[in-house]
Amino acid sequence: MSAIGEATPRATAQPQAAEARRPLQAAEARPPFVAATIWALIGAGFVLLYVYVMLRWVTGPNFRPVSGGPDVPPTWMKVFAHSIEVITPTVFAWTLYHYVYRPWRRRGEVSHDGLMVLALVTLYWQNTLANYLSYGTLLSSVFTNFGSWYQYVPGWVSPNMNQLPEAPLAWGLCYACWFVFFPMKAGSRFTHWLRGRHPGLSAIRIFVIAYAAFMLLDLLLEGTFLRTGMYAYAGTIRSLTLFAGRTYQFPIAEIVTWGLAWTLYATLHAYRDDRGMTLVERGVDKLRIGRVRKKLVRFLALVAIFNLIFLCQNAFMIVLAPHADPWPNGYRSYQVNGVCGPHTTFNCGPTVPSPRTR
Repeated sequence: MSAIGEATPRATAQPQAAEARRPLQAAEARPPFVAATIWALIGAGFVLLYVYVMLRWVTGPNFRPVSGGPDVPPTWMKVFAHSIEVITPTVFAWTLYHYVYRPWRRRGEVSHDGLMVLALVTLYWQNTLANYLSYGTLLSSVFTNFGSWYQYVPGWVSPNMNQLPEAPLAWGLCYACWFVFFPMKAGSRFTHWLRGRHPGLSAIRIFVIAYAAFMLLDLLLEGTFLRTGMYAYAGTIRSLTLFAGRTYQFPIAEIVTWGLAWTLYATLHAYRDDRGMTLVERGVDKLRIGRVRKKLVRFLALVAIFNLIFLCQNAFMIVLAPHADPWPNGYRSYQVNGVCGPHTTFNCGPTVPSPRTR
């Protein structure tokens, strides 16, 4: 009798235990929510926008070189500009080999830095997005150029952007190598060095120190390009501008915002987990998809955060642009390029507070 009495509770306990396990099994079968998928969707949107504006530009009627007008640029300027057109593709090719191709050949997959290099290529569509509402950032037609795509960006306001001479050889790939990727890597290493050398420093203090260093770097690097006339910030608020009234004037807002963008890129790279994933990529391993698809999700997540940082920097400059003071005297025809001024319906120059319709 005792054996039979003991068997009865065991028999009833087993179904109860099975019932208790069912919700757990159902929860495990449910795909986990991973924030990286949201970032990837945003990144996919940026990729589609990039492809859209570039295809409209390349296949449209305005994909042609922009004439620099009657002014003839000096020989040294031509040499400097065409040197950049050689240096940038060369440095990018080395970066692509070192961080993308070589790790892929060794391990059969793209490295963490390789994904970043590829994602940074998608920033170029924002190169002079600051002209969205008002034309004030000038590009030199000394470079090899085929006009620009900005008139195809949704909601674009500034007219005659087909005359803006974007220089793909000089600037198209610079974000994926010497203008963003290398500063990002250098800033990340500097952050790790500073943490090791001064362990008592908080993350905020390290961020501020890196920020100050990047603002100085921007002042030196962009200041050089402005002095040589490779591009110009013609539309600025003079009270908030270095060298105001000169053709190489430099808005302080550009130094502050681009220095911040560099710092954010470097911080994103520095504070990765033990798998090498940034904040926006974490959790991808929980997704029940193949290895290649996981890499795609990570790539798109990086595209999203890189583009959003740049977009925020541009948004600040876009808001300031319509409040610009009159342009300085001295800009040449190969800098204005017929976007505004004589023979157009878009007035600009030393007597106009900001470019506007006549």
